[in-house]
Amino acid sequence: MRLWITEKPSIAKELAAFFKAKRESGYYTDGKEYIVACYGHMLELPSPDEMDEKWQKWNYESLPILPTKWNLKIRNDKGVKAAMQTIKTLLQKTTTVVNVGDPDREGQLLVDEVLDFYKNTKPVKRLWLTDMNELPNEINKMKDNSYYNGFKIAAQARQRGDFIVGMTFTRALTLKMREYGYEGVFSAGRVQTPVLRLIVDRYNDVENFKSIDYFEMDGFFDTKNIKAKLFNPLHFNAGYDSENRLIDRSYLDNLQKEIDGKTSEVLKCKNQPKYASQPLLFNLGKLQSVANSKLGFSAQKTLDVAQKLYENKYTTYPRTDCQYVPTSLLDNAETVLSKLALNYELAKGASAKIKSPSWDDKKVGAHYAIIPTGKGSLSSLSEDEKKLYDLIALQYITQFYPRHEFDQVDLEFQVESNSKKYLFKAKGIKITSIGWKKVLGKEENEDEVDLPSYNVGDKVKLNKTVVNAKKTTPPDLYTEGTLVEALENIDKVVDRLLKDSSLPKEEIDNISKEYKNIFKFSVERGTKPGIGTEATRANIIETLKSRNYIELKKKFLIPSPKGMLLIKSIISTPQATKKLQFLSSPLTTAKYEKFLGEMALDNKSDKDFFDELAKDVSNATNFGELKLEVPKFSTSSSSSFTSGKTSSSTTSKTTKKATGNTCPKCKQGTLIKRTGVNGPFWACNKYPECKTTFKDEKGKPKLN
Repeated sequence: MRLWITEKPSIAKELAAFFKAKRESGYYTDGKEYIVACYGHMLELPSPDEMDEKWQKWNYESLPILPTKWNLKIRNDKGVKAAMQTIKTLLQKTTTVVNVGDPDREGQLLVDEVLDFYKNTKPVKRLWLTDMNELPNEINKMKDNSYYNGFKIAAQARQRGDFIVGMTFTRALTLKMREYGYEGVFSAGRVQTPVLRLIVDRYNDVENFKSIDYFEMDGFFDTKNIKAKLFNPLHFNAGYDSENRLIDRSYLDNLQKEIDGKTSEVLKCKNQPKYASQPLLFNLGKLQSVANSKLGFSAQKTLDVAQKLYENKYTTYPRTDCQYVPTSLLDNAETVLSKLALNYELAKGASAKIKSPSWDDKKVGAHYAIIPTGKGSLSSLSEDEKKLYDLIALQYITQFYPRHEFDQVDLEFQVESNSKKYLFKAKGIKITSIGWKKVLGKEENEDEVDLPSYNVGDKVKLNKTVVNAKKTTPPDLYTEGTLVEALENIDKVVDRLLKDSSLPKEEIDNISKEYKNIFKFSVERGTKPGIGTEATRANIIETLKSRNYIELKKKFLIPSPKGMLLIKSIISTPQATKKLQFLSSPLTTAKYEKFLGEMALDNKSDKDFFDELAKDVSNATNFGELKLEVPKFSTSSSSSFTSGKTSSSTTSKTTKKATGNTCPKCKQGTLIKRTGVNGPFWACNKYPECKTTFKDEKGKPKLN
């Protein structure tokens, strides 16, 4: 008899239907197969104060928080407790266990940790299910659960690493911010704080942006008034900014007078056929980005809807970071396309014989891209499910259209004046085969530009020139879609991040080389190097919202005053930067992700991960001596810093408000209004170092 433990009830229901098992109290069975569902992670780490008496009070002396034992406890939830008891009972009845967690690191750990909790010794198989329609085939191909042990080790290391960093630096920063009069919890995390840093940095870039006026010149040639742009090889001796933009218009005004009406010479006229391959299929990050842009979906909503499509057999597993698919799936492409043709006219023009770049066995890791399964009727889909399915289906159909082909003409005119030569360039595009763009459409500003043919050396009149005034524009604030894309492609901004780190050049060069090796590691496995994972990025954004670090204004993510303050406190002084650089650096998160990837895919131990983590969290030692350049708390801004839940170990049933009054005893702290079991009172925020308290008198501390 086999016990099948699934990650969620919907998967248990699918298995029950396959085995024709009947519903019993808390599980399904046909007498031979027993099927029970988990409710996500049913076990959790205890809080620090439950682990060790020394962590029951929040103080600097007990930091960093580095547990030596990692005993889990059952979540305090009625349904979870019942499910755990059911699993315990069924383990005694059955001879074999099957892990049916989702096919990723967390899915592996989620079931394995339950089996470890009950000290299971029975043989365990693993059902690695990326397509619900493949259930019968995958059951016949199940491997021993130990084959996926690397995924468990990686997920466990991630869980413990996040606990160590989060608990240590949440306490450290919360205590430190109290010294400046700020109450509430200042949550920090291995992933959430670097993401917040990106949002804050982008907001500051926009706020501090100063537009620069610069100038360009267009020339109009021949009887057809062919438009060509002056190529700027620094003709003039002055007038440029640091980015080599011409900011002094007078140079172009003078040039205009010199060359208008002159005869130019054709230096280049090259016509060459080019093509654009089909765009890669969706991974979750790319789907979240497109869905946010086209549908207005949040990252979390896209994940939730994609999960429903997967569970209802319309699409493959959504929590994937891969945009490629194995070539073996080409065998089923014609069948899938024929079913898509029932709902998409464009599928009728697709050819299953076309193999796009998305089909690449070498770039497929544990999961492949999100694709439709070909399930026929879409009538049961909700409006949101249909919209997201449309994106996935059309991206798939696109793979079976030909390449987009066009002729590109590169044309160069040279004008000579006062012994100087000025080069004007034009580019023409003529589409010869629309190809896959018939499905997805052309991009903006992709109009054809038809240029005539010339011979090199032909003489052509420059009819006139036009000086164009331009302005530099700030970068766009992040939307959820563009943030997910940035997190997924953090390798593209390595040099910028290091440039802003205030580190010595030699150290920057070494780190840059190290991180580029990290990103190379990920790319070789067909994955995207980045911050967080496909499964966690949406939740990170929601966590930052719930903790009052960011807010959504229209479609843009804006840091709150509290979020701005936290990042400022981390990067405020050289001393703080040295201690906390790792905490807010997206590069650190990418570094840890490399370790986790090696554990999951190469079965490496977690030693390197924890050795590196120990070095980073050692920065919490002597944290109390750290001085930050942050403003003292102002009561006028108190509403900006209210957030989340405050631990009972930091306060006693607290409601707090700063008065701006310096503590009359220690002369360093600020008096804070608290509400305890006997009503309101006032206390120094330097507690426990200073234990001074005062009674409350009409909303003010009674100092006499």
